[in-house]
Amino acid sequence: MRVIVGKASASATHEKYPEGEIHAVLMFIKSDNHVKAEKIANHEMHARNWDEIKMSRIGTLKPEEFNSKDEHVKEAFLVAMERGFGAVIYGTAEKEPSNH
Repeated sequence: MRVIVGKASASATHEKYPEGEIHAVLMFIKSDNHVKAEKIANHEMHARNWDEIKMSRIGTLKPEEFNSKDEHVKEAFLVAMERGFGAVIYGTAEKEPSNH
């Protein structure tokens, strides 16, 4: 299992967030290597109407060592175990840098 931490911006067709709004994302990908995991993550996030996916960290997680108490994280992990990809999109939008 690969774990990726990053950011993504909502696309114009996103149902919940305005276009361009940037959110932190935690992704779980059932994959045996980082390169493949990044490709799957990009594909799956685009399919969910997220653009400009920026991955800042990627790591390996042994499923038997997973022990999050956060229900959203736990659900994303279980979905990834079953379907190959799961993600948590954090609801607080990132503020755009001020040009003042």
